[in-house]
Amino acid sequence: MAGKKVSYAKGSIALNKRASGEHVWVFRYKDSSGKYRGIQFATIKQCRTRTHAKNEAEKQHLRQRYLEPARLGRKTLGDAITRYKKEVMPERFSTQHGYSSWLKLHISEWASSVMEDMDPAAVELWLKGRDLAPKSKSSIKGLMAILFDQAMKWKWLPIGRNPMALVKITGGTKRKSRPGVLTQAQFGNLLTNIGEQHVRVVVIVGMCLGLRLSEILALQWSDIDWEDMSLSVERGIVNGRLGPVKTEYSDAPAPVDPALLEILLGWKRTTEFAGDGDWIFASPFKCGRAPYFPTAIRRKIHAAARLAGLDKLLKGEPTKILRHTYRSWLGTTNAPLAVIKDLMRHADIRTTMNVYGNGLEAPMRGANSKVVKMVLKTRLTPRVKSVSYK
Repeated sequence: MAGKKVSYAKGSIALNKRASGEHVWVFRYKDSSGKYRGIQFATIKQCRTRTHAKNEAEKQHLRQRYLEPARLGRKTLGDAITRYKKEVMPERFSTQHGYSSWLKLHISEWASSVMEDMDPAAVELWLKGRDLAPKSKSSIKGLMAILFDQAMKWKWLPIGRNPMALVKITGGTKRKSRPGVLTQAQFGNLLTNIGEQHVRVVVIVGMCLGLRLSEILALQWSDIDWEDMSLSVERGIVNGRLGPVKTEYSDAPAPVDPALLEILLGWKRTTEFAGDGDWIFASPFKCGRAPYFPTAIRRKIHAAARLAGLDKLLKGEPTKILRHTYRSWLGTTNAPLAVIKDLMRHADIRTTMNVYGNGLEAPMRGANSKVVKMVLKTRLTPRVKSVSYK
């Protein structure tokens, strides 16, 4: 019985066998682009025979949901996803990788929905039920809005208000928790527990310049101007894919302190890949043709963090914590906020103020103590002259 198909109004029903014995019934059809698709709609336990499966398909209105939109030329969200991937998907690999994940893992659940019939309230309820951070839900909603914008541009939908603008995400712009930052003592403890020199230099560069790991690993020796004491950040590397930096403001020279130059010079004398065109952190496992893979660097930092008792603070992407720490330490220098923004290479000063960094306990305690002393030196209850009434 497996593999046989029965005509079902230009669609078909087939039984797909599973090694576990949990065979499933699949409704197969051809979408508006001519691509064959299959939708699992029941298991063999639910429908023991093909007749039962056909009746179940009728109950679920599979023909109306999947065949009629294609026949009538009504576009589904799946059609928009397919064309978006072919024509509009951003070229930057990291962005492309993130968008592809959202589309595959979440938005594809709406692939069969006719776009003009999609209910924003249903989308809002669906997002509310996802086990995701509010910011992630907001990103998914934003990508769905992009698909609707493109559908209007392609004249699939009349130009008007994007229905995804009606979807509200509570706390969509907020983090679940503020990112942690390292104290000087914690950072020193972390470095003490890093044995490999190249990992130590990566961490020091990240902490001294606030660079992202993708930017650090993409550095070449020719990016350093030893006389001008500056470093050009021109590229990033994500999962082995070389590409441009995150924003045009990220592509900015960073000042390099002489002490940091000395550390870089010491590494240059140590590594066997010291030519101008070589990667600063070239991997000997790839004969210098590529830098170390980020996963290997993260693993070493995580191991050192566990030894230093900082594993909870540095979980996930540790260089993000270094970048937040860099922002917090800059805040203790009394440097103007505009200077901090430029050192962070942010496009918008609001990102510098609201997203990056946390107050360090010692400076906060010191500042608070100054205010307390000012308060306690002030007479809290002014003297009031008594007035006699006759």
